[in-house]
Amino acid sequence: MKHNPLGMVPTLVSEATFKADPNLGPMKPPVSESLIAIEFVDELVSGGERPIMPTCPYERALARVAAENVNKKICSKYYHVLVRQDPAEQQEGFEALCRGLNSFGEDVGDGPFWGGRDAPGLVDYALFPWAHRLPVFEHYRGKEFVIPRNSAGLRKYHVWLANMHGDEKVKRTCPPWDEYLAHIGRYADGSARSKVANAVRDGRDAHEYDHEKDDTSR
Repeated sequence: MKHNPLGMVPTLVSEATFKADPNLGPMKPPVSESLIAIEFVDELVSGGERPIMPTCPYERALARVAAENVNKKICSKYYHVLVRQDPAEQQEGFEALCRGLNSFGEDVGDGPFWGGRDAPGLVDYALFPWAHRLPVFEHYRGKEFVIPRNSAGLRKYHVWLANMHGDEKVKRTCPPWDEYLAHIGRYADGSARSKVANAVRDGRDAHEYDHEKDDTSR
């Protein structure tokens, strides 16, 4: 809250801001928003050993569009399935999420990662945290909410997910499963108090939260 009064994550601060040391230079405002933070980290190391963003401007633009689609059509629907308490609405959100996963799988193509990349990129990292968590549906909503393999796109999605889990650098980012199940239970029973949960309870998608309207401090 000190660095991002909106209370949203991620919030990345510079070393100068974090240490509040004038010898490190002027303080800089934080970097927020998930997709922007991913690109920011990639640019900090000029791509490093495994660049996240393509070098071609056209391909970079396509990746940004695809990542935003993942955010709206898949990640937001994750909360739709969990926060909404009406079974019909849960099923509606699940079906929309599966359509998004099918489209994603089709775009993976023949490569191990999105767009035929040999290493994960922006679009892969936009989806993976949510893809890793999707088994919570079976835990809280039942076996009918297991991601199916009934289309070519969904089968490619499952192969992609196995490739992501098989990457040691990616695997180290996964949260302890039992701890995550306990945490997300507040969303599954509808009791979570967050801007995202408030927006979904109000009938909007998770990415449509409003900082003022969905403020949890009121």
